[in-house]
Amino acid sequence: MNKFLRDANSYFFKKKAVPKNTDETSSGLEVGGSNSALEIIFDVTTKIEITSTKALTVKVEHSDDNETFTELATIYSATSPADIDVTEGWLRYTLPVNVKKYARVKVTTNDGSAAGAVSAYLHLV
Repeated sequence: MNKFLRDANSYFFKKKAVPKNTDETSSGLEVGGSNSALEIIFDVTTKIEITSTKALTVKVEHSDDNETFTELATIYSATSPADIDVTEGWLRYTLPVNVKKYARVKVTTNDGSAAGAVSAYLHLV
């Protein structure tokens, strides 16, 4: 049974292919002022593979107006991970109390042959 409840409107990415030698940025979701703790959960939906010496980075950005975003945190960075498990809740990031009204996710690689897919969504803690 799925241990995380998800709402259809709470996805940043849903089974999104890992970008090849570029970045992929989600749309912004309204997260500020929830009066509850929210976290972003990342699932590897297809095993991620990158070439030796190449990098994979996952960042969270935030914004007051859903147009101009600034980096909030780098939540994962690795050079040539040997194996990133296809698991639910691979990465979890709790949004801080000072998060702005909107947040989005950015996944970056510098590998033209990167493979795999991820989902990212909001979860009420």
